Amino acid sequence: MQNQIINFKTSLITSFDNQFNKKEFDFQNNAFDFIRLILALVVVVFHATKVGDFPFFASLFYFDQHDWDTGGGYWGGMAVNGFFLISGFLITKSAIASSSLVSYFQKRFLRIYPAYLISLLLTCCLFVPLIAISKDILTTNWLNILTETVTFFFRNLFIETPVTQIISVDSGYINGSYWTLLQEFRAYILVGGLVYIGSKLPFVKQHFNIIFVFLAIFVNLFYLFGSKLPIVRAVLDRVFTDFRFFVLFSYFLVGGAFYLYHKNINWSFINFTLSIVGILCGFYFDLLAVFLPVCGGYTLLYLSQILPFQTISKKFGDMTYGVYVYSSPILSLLLAFGVTKYGFEIYTLLAITLSLLAGYLSYHLVEKPFLSHRNKT
Repeated sequence: MQNQIINFKTSLITSFDNQFNKKEFDFQNNAFDFIRLILALVVVVFHATKVGDFPFFASLFYFDQHDWDTGGGYWGGMAVNGFFLISGFLITKSAIASSSLVSYFQKRFLRIYPAYLISLLLTCCLFVPLIAISKDILTTNWLNILTETVTFFFRNLFIETPVTQIISVDSGYINGSYWTLLQEFRAYILVGGLVYIGSKLPFVKQHFNIIFVFLAIFVNLFYLFGSKLPIVRAVLDRVFTDFRFFVLFSYFLVGGAFYLYHKNINWSFINFTLSIVGILCGFYFDLLAVFLPVCGGYTLLYLSQILPFQTISKKFGDMTYGVYVYSSPILSLLLAFGVTKYGFEIYTLLAITLSLLAGYLSYHLVEKPFLSHRNKT
C-alpha cells in the first residue's frame, strides 16, 4: 500500500513536471495562434466600448490614469503589446533562419501585404458605401465621400502614413487597426537590418545576442522616460513621428531577445509564477514599462507551451490577422445600422462573430494561398 502511494505521488509529480516545466521550447506544438486570437478579441471588445460609446464598459478597460498612447493604461493597448512581443519572438527567428535579406522581406511581404491590400479594398468599396447607405448620405454627399475614400485608399496603399478616418462617413475610425501595421513594418526593417549587419560584420556577429539585448534595454528606457516625462515624449514624437513606435518596438525587441536566449531559459511553473508577481508589481508601483515587457513576455511564451490549444490553427486556420484588420470597419458598420441600441453585449457579440468569420475567410481565401507560395520561395 505504501509503495502504491509513493508511486502515485511520483506519477503526479512526473505528470506535473512534464506538463508545466519544459526543458526545450517547442516551436512545432504551441498555442501561439490561440493566444494571438485572444489578444485580437480583447482589442475588438475594447474598440467596441469606444466605437459604440459605452462609457461604463470603456472604463473597465482602463486600470489607471496613464495616457492610453503608452499602452500602459488600458487592456486593449496591452493586447497590442502582446502581439508585438510574440511577433518579435517569431520574426527574429525568421530573420535568422532566412537565407538572405531578400528572402526575409519576401516572406514578410507575402504574409502581411496581400491580406492588408484586400482589407483596404473592402473597406473602401464595401464598408464605406454600406455605412453611407445606412446613414442615407450616399446620394447627397457622394462627392465628398468619393474624394475622402480615394484619399484614404492611396494614403494607406503603401502603409507610409496610415489614415484611419473618412470623416464624411464616420466620425470615428473606419479602420483604427491600420496605425499599428506601419509600426510593425518598421520593426521588420530594423530587426532584418540588424540581423543582416550581424551576418556581415564579424564583431557584430560574435556579440550579436548581447548587442540585441542592449538595444532592447535602450529602447525600453525611451519607452519608460517617454511614458513618465512629457518633454521626452514630445521630443520622440517630433523626431520619430509617433512615440508609440518606441512602446511597440520595445516589446518587439524583448520578444526577439527571448528567442535568442530561449535555449538558456528555464521554462518552469515557478518562473511563470514569479512573472505574474512581477506584473502585479508593475501595476502596484506604476512601473509597467519596466516590468511588463519581460514579465509579460515570459508569461505569454510560457503559456504558449502549456495551453492545450496547439491544434486550433490546424482546424480553423490562423484567423488573428483577419480579425484584427476587419473588426474596426465591422464595428463601424454595426454602429451605422443601429445595433448599439440593443446594448453592449449584443453589439460586441455580433462584432466578434463577424470578425471571426472575416478572419476565417481572409486566411483561407487570401493569406493561405500566399503562404503556400511563400513556402516555395
